[in-house]
Amino acid sequence: LGLSQVVLPVMDFIHSATEALRTTFSPSSKSEETAVELRATLGEGMCVCVVGDAPNELSRAVATKCSEALGSEAIFVTCGQDSAHSFADWCTSEVFHLIP
Repeated sequence: LGLSQVVLPVMDFIHSATEALRTTFSPSSKSEETAVELRATLGEGMCVCVVGDAPNELSRAVATKCSEALGSEAIFVTCGQDSAHSFADWCTSEVFHLIP
């Protein structure tokens, strides 16, 4: 096989895969509507997203520091993991779980 017979099909595959990922992960009009609704629910203040899972001790430490630094200036949004609930227990600011 010549180089062009190998490279071109691979490039076509990469292009197809890239387009599939772009279509899958690009925001839809529904996700944009949901974001607008969420912003309306949360208000215009600072919104800090807390994502990922962490040990409860770390969640507690981060929540305490965030509360001290930002106080009522921020609303914290989580994805609802177990550590997010631990974060909420220790955070003195408002916490909103996307998934309860």
